[in-house]
Amino acid sequence: MINLNLPNISNKEIKSSSEALKAGWVSAGKYVELFEKRFKEFVSTKYAICMVNGSSALQLALRLVDCNKDNEVIVPSISFIATANAVIYNNSTPIFLDTDEYLNLSVENLKEFLKFRTFKKKGFTYNKRTKKKIVAVVVVHVLGNSANLSEIKKLCKKNKIYLIEDAAESLGTYFKNKKDKKHTGTIGDIGCFSFNANKIITTGGGGMLVTNNKKFAEKARFLKFQAKENSYYFDHTEIGYNFRLPNPNCAIGYEQLGRIKNFLKNKKNNYKIYKTLLNKKMKLLEPPVYSESNHWLTAIKLKNKKNILDFAIKFLEKNKIEARPIWKLLYEQKRYKDYEKFRIKASKKNISNYLCIPSSSSMSFKDLNYVSNKLNILAEKINKFQ
Repeated sequence: MINLNLPNISNKEIKSSSEALKAGWVSAGKYVELFEKRFKEFVSTKYAICMVNGSSALQLALRLVDCNKDNEVIVPSISFIATANAVIYNNSTPIFLDTDEYLNLSVENLKEFLKFRTFKKKGFTYNKRTKKKIVAVVVVHVLGNSANLSEIKKLCKKNKIYLIEDAAESLGTYFKNKKDKKHTGTIGDIGCFSFNANKIITTGGGGMLVTNNKKFAEKARFLKFQAKENSYYFDHTEIGYNFRLPNPNCAIGYEQLGRIKNFLKNKKNNYKIYKTLLNKKMKLLEPPVYSESNHWLTAIKLKNKKNILDFAIKFLEKNKIEARPIWKLLYEQKRYKDYEKFRIKASKKNISNYLCIPSSSSMSFKDLNYVSNKLNILAEKINKFQ
């Protein structure tokens, strides 16, 4: 089976994680600090705090901006469910907005919502329907393509709303603004990354919270250690969390990050080869002009025919190729059907016929050529599909 996105592990990761285990430094140790330092240098941010996973980073990010039952958070309708769950973990309420052709939060839809569905009070923005304060916008960089951050940031600043970046899939992606470019996750108030097994780099699980705000960084570090004020007497002054990433996992992440340039080169090469080998009937999801993408996952768009995704997945499985659709829309998930959504017109159409195809950084040209050939055969079958 040619899998969708396998981790790329070398002897360096095995050696360093084994060193951490043999030394007895399991929960804490030198690799925690080394990993955080290397990460913040790579993305160019002042602070980086490692977490047990990307979901906990999102949960803590919203806690840092005082997300609670009295306010609401704007989220895009296309994302992994962890994005919406983070809002619920903080006893707050999500509002689902539409997406653009790149599957990211629609700037126009955000503008319309802020114009027609909100009002100002003491400079802050409130929902006309619920009278609750809009505390944050969570923007997701889907499949590694950057959202339009300059426009979204301007809207957030104008309306005194925090901008949280869900950069789980976009490590190595840069947002380009004229001649300037910045790493995704570093442009908003807080950025959150994931090191799940299928991400650009992995720690087996793991995540990272980044910010340029010293107070946010200090509070994040305090809360992730169970809000322990005094270690000796176990004095806990707030409700905290056990969100630590163990030292052996950080050792893996440290070595993975040292190899990321090669991973990114291979990911981009995968995309270029697919673009060359696939026939014109197979359209790729291309990054917007303002995104220097990491090409985390390559996605193809199939013809708009009923049950076409099931047909394509079964065909590829028979040929030992793993593929998957984009996620189910957040507002269609059972737990989120009753929450507010605003003028969502494009999201369902945007994801309806996309299929993610194998994109591992360790893929050989032979594998890429094989997948491309099968996809070209699939394209011909789709033309005859009823």
